[in-house]
Amino acid sequence: MRPLVAAVAFFLVTKAFRVVTMLYYAVALPEFREAHLFAVIFLSIIWAPSLEAAAIIATFGIFAEVISRLSLGIGVTLERRKAHARRIAMGRHPCDSEMAFPLPHHVARMMPAVNIEHMIERNGALVTVVLGEGVVSVLYVATTGSIGASRTFGRSTLALIICFILNALYFDSSLSRRFVHAIRRHWATHIVWDTLTWPMATALMLASSAVRKIVSEEDTPPGMRWQFGGGLGIALLCITATGLLHRSLDPRGASRLNQTERALARAVVSAIFILIPLAQVLSDLAFLFIYASVASALIVFEIWAKIGNIEAV
Repeated sequence: MRPLVAAVAFFLVTKAFRVVTMLYYAVALPEFREAHLFAVIFLSIIWAPSLEAAAIIATFGIFAEVISRLSLGIGVTLERRKAHARRIAMGRHPCDSEMAFPLPHHVARMMPAVNIEHMIERNGALVTVVLGEGVVSVLYVATTGSIGASRTFGRSTLALIICFILNALYFDSSLSRRFVHAIRRHWATHIVWDTLTWPMATALMLASSAVRKIVSEEDTPPGMRWQFGGGLGIALLCITATGLLHRSLDPRGASRLNQTERALARAVVSAIFILIPLAQVLSDLAFLFIYASVASALIVFEIWAKIGNIEAV
């Protein structure tokens, strides 16, 4: 018990020190004040008195952060368009340096620079951790009479297949062989891509918590099935949406189906995932078998859709 208490105390002291550091940065670096204050909001969640309070703080922080980034991007875009119009009115070339028309102070709010590669890897690591929770959820302890091939073993195996297929779909979410990432494409696609990670991770966590009951118990209630199917369907929709945010650079003929057509197929499968719980007569084993079969068919379809003229790539 003492080592556990010491570890928790060390964690809390470390987070408290980080909060104090962020507050100092907010005072000492006024140009970056908003970014550091947002960090303090999220870090303060661990001291929330209840789960409800933590959810409220997290929701407020997420909405405040997204609205701030959107307002900043819109403000900068509008000011640049005004500067562009002023250059043309003055007879200057539209591509002259932006420094000739500095942005107003209320628009030129500064945020810490984003390391694009690190941000992509960080979001990918988050999804990997969430899917890992799904893998852990399908583990079960076999009793003397259920060792080897059994219905529980079958449900666990099917759930594991679904987790690995979702992992493959996420890391092939670009739907293209060559593409411009959403972060580099535009500030708006960057914000949407980053924001979609959270509902995607949340949906996967809901599905993971439901699959634990489906694997370990017989005849799970319909609510668990809806939680599992809805979580998978929404997660796949978010993965599909993030793929459409990238700008494909594939020439015509590089694959049998283009980015939009492959995304449409994923959207159809997402709808199927959400609607499968309507079939309440299915056993838990058949229920998971249908999900694994549909997901496997989607993988085979995408492999076929990728095949094209190699010389066109």
